[in-house]
Amino acid sequence: MRATRRIRLPLLLLAASVALASGIPHPPAAAQPSEAPQPTREAELDRLFADLAAATHPAAAAGLRKDIWNIWMRADSPSIDLLMSRATDALEQENLHHAIELLDTVTALAPAYAEGWNKRATALHARFLRESLADDLERSLSDIARTLELEPRHFGALSGLAMIHEIKGDAAAAEAARARVRALMPLLP
Repeated sequence: MRATRRIRLPLLLLAASVALASGIPHPPAAAQPSEAPQPTREAELDRLFADLAAATHPAAAAGLRKDIWNIWMRADSPSIDLLMSRATDALEQENLHHAIELLDTVTALAPAYAEGWNKRATALHARFLRESLADDLERSLSDIARTLELEPRHFGALSGLAMIHEIKGDAAAAEAARARVRALMPLLP
């Protein structure tokens, strides 16, 4: 019986080698549990905007707005995320010139990233308010337009648009922008 076992093992190994060499497929491996596909960025935003429009409590709406901003801030690029973090810090410290320089780099490197344009529009608007540079207001408007091309539901950009129209004395355009914001989030704070 031992001799038979000694012969079987080499024969099994030989058969396996021949099968591999001849292209006979392996028996299927045990099926791995499949993970549910992750929703796309757009699908997640669509869901959050639908929930925001239907929100009936201000705290729930505030949480949804925060979730939307978190998605908008993700550039899916470590270098752009780092630049955005530094630009946001510069904005918070009111170092507007540095923030704008960083955001110039963001918009040059990631022209399809809406939040880069929006943050730069915000920085330019803030610098206009502080230093009255008319060019900054026009550049801010241009950046808002680009933001809205990339993300038409960007309520931050729409709010900025309303403020700039007010500064320019165009009450009808300011109200139209505010109406778009209210349509996106009826529980506007």
